[in-house]
Amino acid sequence: GLTHFTLTATTVPPPPTTPQALFTIAKTWKQPKCPATDEWIKKMWYIYTMEYYSAAKQNKIIPFAITWMDLERIMLSEISQ
Repeated sequence: GLTHFTLTATTVPPPPTTPQALFTIAKTWKQPKCPATDEWIKKMWYIYTMEYYSAAKQNKIIPFAITWMDLERIMLSEISQ
């Protein structure tokens, strides 16, 4: 399983998400068509969240956001196929 971290920084905003990404994630939670893909998406989302908060603490949000926007596009493409 994944190790969960408790973040105490209250000044860090939540990770940015697009409505399409949220809809896609909710859809996979309700209808796991492929357990391997569903698990991969959940792991990537967890990693994304942890890296976002780490980047926020180090004031490196812009490069982080660009990298993960590319990953989000790839994930949405994979899910829609």
